[in-house]
Formats: sequence, C-alpha cells, structure tokens
Amino acid sequence: DPAEAECHPLEFPNSLTPSGMPPHKLSLKPSSIVMLLCNIFIQNGLCNGTSLEVVAMHQHSVEASLIISSLIGKRVLIPKIKLFLF
Repeated sequence: DPAEAECHPLEFPNSLTPSGMPPHKLSLKPSSIVMLLCNIFIQNGLCNGTSLEVVAMHQHSVEASLIISSLIGKRVLIPKIKLFLF
C-alpha cells in the first residue's frame, strides 16, 4: 500500500537485521572466507555449511573456490539472491 509506505522512512527497513539474516548490505572482498547458509546445488558440493573462499565479485554472482577436503580448489559461481523479510 503506497499510503502506508509513506508513513515509514526508508531507513527503518534498512536498519532491520532479523535473526538469521545477513546485514542489509553485505560487502565481500576477494580472499574472504564465507559459509553457505542454504542448499544451492548439493551435487556440486554447494550445501548448507560449505566453506568457500571468495575469488571475485561479479554484477550478478560471486565466484568462489571450495575449501573442503574432497573438492579443494573447485571454482563455482553463486548467484546473488535477494532476501525478502516478508
């Protein structure tokens, strides 16, 4: 509802960080270590709890390298997924 949206400043939803959700704007740099929080492609090792090293940031994806024992060094592209609160 547009009328209701005018009652709340844009800063309010941007300030929310519900439990289990990352910050509103997540900044990653190459060589950062990240962990997946959901199953994306289990057959390629992209499942909940998998650790990866960020290789490069692209406009719509993150290029990362797996750092687990059986798949060390395998590069994968992870799409940027928009998270919605509602």
